[in-house]
Amino acid sequence: MATQRTIEGDEGETIPDEPSSLEESTHSELLMMYNECALSIRFAKAQQWQSMGGILALFVLLSIYASYAGDSLWALKSTLAFSILASIGGIYSLIIYQFWQSTEREKLGFISERFSTTFRLVRGLTNRRESDFQRYVLLFFMVFTILAGNWLLILYVTPKVQAITQ
Repeated sequence: MATQRTIEGDEGETIPDEPSSLEESTHSELLMMYNECALSIRFAKAQQWQSMGGILALFVLLSIYASYAGDSLWALKSTLAFSILASIGGIYSLIIYQFWQSTEREKLGFISERFSTTFRLVRGLTNRRESDFQRYVLLFFMVFTILAGNWLLILYVTPKVQAITQ
């Protein structure tokens, strides 16, 4: 015989804890899918930060290359072109990872609706708008950092190009 459990809601009222009505095999599958979605989100976040860091490291390498390029106009112009292409690719990657995270969050929401009221209550403690705001502020920061790094590289290389062409 199952015992009736209660949980405390937002205003202190007690709410009956309704367990999931899923069969055990389906419940296990959804738990596995929930875990996979959460791991995918963590992976995509890590990839975003690593992509940004990789692009910035590439800018450092390109600036070192430009400092040793000497009087080669082609090398300096190709450095600028490559830095712009890398920026575009890096920003595109960041956006793709952001969309991937959004899709995984939708899956988490769908799966969560099938679990117990306690699970839904705990998951609902996070304000979705606040979380979305934080995610997009971080995305903006990453994009801005890539653009700023590219801008600094262009500021470093452009005088060298102008000195050669004059």
